[in-house]
Amino acid sequence: MSPEFIMIATAGLVLYYLREKAKNLATKDDIGAITREVELAKLEFRMAEELWRRQSRVHEMQVQALIDLYTHLQEVRETLVSATRAAKWAGDNYAKAVDRLEAALGRTEAAITKCILLLPPALVGQVEEYRQTVYLAIVAANEARNAPAHGVPSTPFLTDAFAGAQKTEMLLSAIQIEARAVIYGRAAAEPPSRNHALEA
Repeated sequence: MSPEFIMIATAGLVLYYLREKAKNLATKDDIGAITREVELAKLEFRMAEELWRRQSRVHEMQVQALIDLYTHLQEVRETLVSATRAAKWAGDNYAKAVDRLEAALGRTEAAITKCILLLPPALVGQVEEYRQTVYLAIVAANEARNAPAHGVPSTPFLTDAFAGAQKTEMLLSAIQIEARAVIYGRAAAEPPSRNHALEA
């Protein structure tokens, strides 16, 4: 074999080797890029999953807060009814009814304080306004307890009890609507519009 042939063959082998080496480097770079993209996708998925878990937990806490508040408001409604009924006949039943009302109002105030940060924004203003009603009702209940010995309820107590019952009903309705919105989504909570009913 001639030296020229050996040089040409060697140059060809070197070129072939360099081309293959370049392909391998390109393949390694491609694999590295794909690996980075896969790791980035995994990270994004984990972050989305964690966000979903946190939102789910907040959702559960909102639902529980609405249930707790609703339960306490029902108790207030029932004790308001029994207190106003007992007020008509006066006596020991009236004093006990006032005590039960004050206790229920106290529990409701505690529930409001506990859950105010978890409530949907649409309810916060109504609950804060109701909190003032609760405060006035507690003051009226204390005054009613200190009524004259014959146990006749004061007119402010009956007026505040009636106003409290009305506000309690309104807030119970608002909580039902917001609970539906939190649980089923906003569209399910809103009554269908008149146009929507006509379209259907």
